[in-house]
Amino acid sequence: MQEQADEVLKSRYNLSFVGIDQPIREIELEKRLVEKIKHFILELGTGFSFLGNQYRLALNDKEYFVDMLFFHRKLRSLVAIELKIG
Repeated sequence: MQEQADEVLKSRYNLSFVGIDQPIREIELEKRLVEKIKHFILELGTGFSFLGNQYRLALNDKEYFVDMLFFHRKLRSLVAIELKIG
């Protein structure tokens, strides 16, 4: 199982496409990736709507903030993307 996970996920990422050449804070990474990923997802085709980043969701009296939230109109489904460093 570990081998399969290692094959699926990389341990290092090349983030040069967002202009990162030195360590940065997670919030700065999110800001840069949001713009690139938002553009990419909206290019996937019709049906996707960008709802926002750091989108507040409440569940069982707890607050959660999703890094990026999209809605697909045809599927009537939310698509959430959560970004993490490390």
